[in-house]
Parts: sequence; structure tokens; C-alpha cells
Amino acid sequence: MADKTFRILIVDDDENLLRLLSETLEAIGYTAISATDGLRAIQMVKSEKVDLVIADISMPEMDGLQLLQQIKEYNQDLPVLLITGVNMNNIKDRVYQYGADAFLDKPFRISRIEQLLDRLLTQKGNRAKVLVVDDNKEFREQFAGQLEELGFRVIEASDGSEALEKLSKDHIDSVVADYRMPDIDGLELARRLKSDAPFTHVIIVSGQVLSPEDQMQLNESADAFLPKPFRLDQIQEMLNNFINSGRR
Repeated sequence: MADKTFRILIVDDDENLLRLLSETLEAIGYTAISATDGLRAIQMVKSEKVDLVIADISMPEMDGLQLLQQIKEYNQDLPVLLITGVNMNNIKDRVYQYGADAFLDKPFRISRIEQLLDRLLTQKGNRAKVLVVDDNKEFREQFAGQLEELGFRVIEASDGSEALEKLSKDHIDSVVADYRMPDIDGLELARRLKSDAPFTHVIIVSGQVLSPEDQMQLNESADAFLPKPFRLDQIQEMLNNFINSGRR
């Protein structure tokens, strides 16, 4: 059962969903308060005890992204979880660029939101941002979801070119990239980051056995290598070690 002292503000112009989510969070054990628009939500954040905000992105007058910006300007440490049922291009990347702490597509499982709330409220989460690069969409999305559940903020890229584009626009703490990819592969990506982004750590993963020459080249450019399939706790330990050690 969750801690009743945690007060969660839910912001959504859909009053039916607002009521349903409020009842769900109350049943889990949280104290739920609500607002039907962003302006009212900002007033509540400034005048009441609020431990976390869950806000819909698509709202009139002030949308979820605008609300997020105002919340973070007022209190950078207040966790914000954005949700949406509307398919928007690159919305996941955008919400994290705006400073969101977590993101969920509607409809979502209750167990999923429980995990996120537990992390954001009690564990405070690991603020490191990780870029997952793999041309295998199924693996990439599954792995990204696992990292998010561990507390990392995750951005995805389908190849090296897309990864470099995202790295040029945002600060990334660590990159987990597949070795074999079209266009720019994992080795070339690691080489470029070693010179262009020395504070970004790189883990290369691969489902094939590397030759001694390939392994040597990776050792010179990447921070670590893991063969697929790997255990999630191996990646978690590496990423946490990078956070604690700082610069490459």
C-alpha cells in the first residue's frame, strides 16, 4: 500500500478519466487531488502540498507541455508524469526535452503507473538520461521500457545517424548501441562520441561474436561491451558506475 501522505495532483480536461484515475490512486493508497485545466493546476502547485503531478498533454488553453514548463520554473524538483491518448510525432522525445520525469501512453496498466509513482516519489529515480540505439524496433522498445522502470530517462534512436542528431540537441549521459546497424554502426558511433562528446559513456551490445580486431577497436572507443542476450542488472550496474565515476 502506498503512503497516504503523498499528494498527487491529476490534471485532465476529461472529467470521467480524472475521476477514474483519482479513484484508482486512492485505492492504491495515495491522496489524489485534481484540476481540469493547467491554470488551476499551477495555482494548486503554488498554494497546496503537491508531491507529484500527472498531466494530460492535450488540453485547451494550456496544454501539458506548457504546464510542465511552468511547474519546472516554479519547482524544478517536483516530479511530473505526462500522459496522452493522442498519437503525436516524436512526442516521447519532446516531453523529456521539456523536462518531464516520466511519460505514459493511454491506455496504460495500473501496475505500470504504480511502478512509476513508486520510483518518482520514494526512490526519487536515477536522473541519468540514456540513449538506446538499435535498428531492431522490438528489442529497442522493450529494452527502453525496462530502463525506464529502473529509473532512467530514455530516448530511442533507430540508427547511428538518428543518434547523432539527438545527441546534438540534448545532453545524454550514456548511450547503449547495437554493434551492427545500417549507415553508422555502433563502433563508428563510439568513435565519434569519444572525440565529440567525451562526457557521454558508450556501451556497445551485439548478438554476434566479435573478432579480436573488432574487440580491440571497441576497447579503444567504447566504455564497455556486452554480448546479447545480457542480463538487465549488468547494464544497470554499468550505468550506475558511469554516473558515480563522472567523465569517461
